[in-house]
Amino acid sequence: MTTVTGPTVLDITSPQFYPAVDLAVTPVEVISAPQGRYSGLEMAQAYFLLSERPIPLCDAEHAFVPAWHRNGYQWKDGTVAAPCKSPGKAPLERDYPRFAETAPSAMDIVRMFGSHEGNIGGVVPTGRIAIDIDPRNGGLESVVALTGQYGPFPETPTVKSGGNGIHNYFRLPEGVSVPSGGSLASSGFSGVEWRAPVLRWFCPLPFMNRAKSTVGIQVSPWARCPWHRFLIGCFN
Repeated sequence: MTTVTGPTVLDITSPQFYPAVDLAVTPVEVISAPQGRYSGLEMAQAYFLLSERPIPLCDAEHAFVPAWHRNGYQWKDGTVAAPCKSPGKAPLERDYPRFAETAPSAMDIVRMFGSHEGNIGGVVPTGRIAIDIDPRNGGLESVVALTGQYGPFPETPTVKSGGNGIHNYFRLPEGVSVPSGGSLASSGFSGVEWRAPVLRWFCPLPFMNRAKSTVGIQVSPWARCPWHRFLIGCFN
């Protein structure tokens, strides 16, 4: 009697995805490299290895986007999505909010970025918050005032973009939630915005804006947000 067995499952790594031990350089070196040295896929993989949740964004010129993104589209339920109004900043992954709850897999990264030529953004996971400081609109002065009242920022993942913007990433305390995004300008602190779960943020990569490049990046564990009580008070 012949025994029939199923196909053999091989435990192999995708040829397009390289684990951290195989990288000739560190993920931070990939992210911080000059424009054009690494592909969008390599940059996305570097962020993925840093436990971030990258998603593809369109390019500023709309030169590398599908027609549905440029012209708008209709969902199966009849809902109509308008054409992109934020060139260079809008996600090309239509179902990207799911990554707030569940991180993309290694193969998701390959699928989304295998031939991606646009910019790179990310999803802020549930239980996290990104604080965006814009020095051009009084953000540094606002931070000085806020840290004076609520304490200085602890060491946490931080990036500084070519436009001198500063993005700080924090954990929220257990059970604490805030709206998905907004500005503190109405509370007297101009130049400071936050982005909570689902809303996208921008990785300050050379691909993000071809006129800018990354100035600096600090990688560390996500610290607890020192402003969470103030943020909650803004909504009550």
